[in-house]
Amino acid sequence: MKTHEIRLFTLIGVLHFTALVFAIFSGNIQMADSVEYLVQAENLFQYGSRCSVPLIEGNCDPLYLTKRPPVYPLFAGLFMWLGAPVFILLIFQNLLSLFNIYVMVRLMREWKVGGIAIALGLSLINITQFIYANVLMSELLLQTWFLLLVFCISKYFSSGKSGFVGLAALTLVLAMLTKPVAYPLSVLFAGFFLWRAVRERTAIGGLWAVIPLVTVIAYSGWNEQQTGYRHFSSIQNINLVDYNTNFFLRSTYGVEVADSVLREIYTGVEDFETFEEKQVFLRKQSTDILSNHLIAYGWWHFRGAMRGFFDPGRFDLYNFAGIEGETEEGLLYKLNEEGIGAALNHLLKGPGFLTFLLFVTFLFNTVIFFSWLGILLVKRLPAYQLALILFLPIYVAFATGPLNASRFMLPVLPFLLIGSSIFLNCLFTCEWKAEKKATGSR
Repeated sequence: MKTHEIRLFTLIGVLHFTALVFAIFSGNIQMADSVEYLVQAENLFQYGSRCSVPLIEGNCDPLYLTKRPPVYPLFAGLFMWLGAPVFILLIFQNLLSLFNIYVMVRLMREWKVGGIAIALGLSLINITQFIYANVLMSELLLQTWFLLLVFCISKYFSSGKSGFVGLAALTLVLAMLTKPVAYPLSVLFAGFFLWRAVRERTAIGGLWAVIPLVTVIAYSGWNEQQTGYRHFSSIQNINLVDYNTNFFLRSTYGVEVADSVLREIYTGVEDFETFEEKQVFLRKQSTDILSNHLIAYGWWHFRGAMRGFFDPGRFDLYNFAGIEGETEEGLLYKLNEEGIGAALNHLLKGPGFLTFLLFVTFLFNTVIFFSWLGILLVKRLPAYQLALILFLPIYVAFATGPLNASRFMLPVLPFLLIGSSIFLNCLFTCEWKAEKKATGSR
């Protein structure tokens, strides 16, 4: 790194340390899902069970057996098993966060693009990164896997060595077993790299290509063996019913209609005995409702996906500050429950300093988003680099849909920073103007 980049990186480290000290002394190291991760970690190391709630006479409700993939609980549980205090785990997570930022810089260096100092400068304003480095959640680890995935794919394109496809396959497997949002990528990964393997006539490349997909099939089969229902994670149906369907009905027809429909769904599911029958029923009920409102739901899903790019992370910041901890107090909940006016009013009710931080973060996210889109105007980037910058943020946003928020965008934030930094660098250094002039003179 250059001298000014080292200074920026050091300042980022200082901010991580400050957030770490605050987390340790305040004790605000858990979010809504943290308890399930910790319980699952304990169950894994004590009983060999993936259950994310306490076992009852050694048994687990199938819903909670497959809800959380095991990588982060194994990661956190290893520290617990070794008897390390929780602050050791937080120190490791902060080091992991700094490693992720280093990989982002390394990726930009690999691509020989400008704007590294801008990316580091923007990272200073990225409050969500500092928060999730200091809470017991899996988003930061998923960010690591996504960065390594893109780095390995980039090395494959630049070197032509199929071994990097194998490394990319491994990181994708780890990403899938960290958060379920990553597992559909296995199909795209297999399709693209099988096509490349046939084109390049390399059998080993084809073998690497299918490893993530085979992992999904095997893991789903294991879940079927233990629950009687073939699926990757039960959280898919939980989100489909309790969030997608519920919030869509609330925003379209009101709270009373939504509550009535959900009561009817959950009353109806009691008529079935097996876990498989119940899950199939829940999925069918929700998909029928949403498909009957296909255009309206599609627009609502799109708006939710886009909203995540701008979300300042009020719920995350307030939880980390120890001010509130209920889902009903989050900005996303207010948006879906009462609309944008109530959400803005709710946002302005908080303490002045935190409101100021949220306003700065919102501006930060707005600049990042539009300058990230500006990468489409930078002609000199190879197609594979452009695709790597754009694909994962778009995929995660639309896979998350109405649930999308700053927390879910954190794993792909480095790619937003890379794209926006390249574009802003073109503007600030006049490279963009020169390129534009050269293009116009052809």
